[in-house]
Amino acid sequence: MPSEAPRPRAAPKPRRVDVTTEDLERYRDEEQVRAALDESRLRDERPPHH
Repeated sequence: MPSEAPRPRAAPKPRRVDVTTEDLERYRDEEQVRAALDESRLRDERPPHH
């Protein structure tokens, strides 16, 4: 029996988002581009309303 507590799993790495030059021109900041793309991905994953 191991006396040490099991290590917690590593947090999943964020999905890499492809940032285009058009996105950078539109948002002016790579972090804003990533946030906007992530929000649209989350919106697309919502289940339909009944």
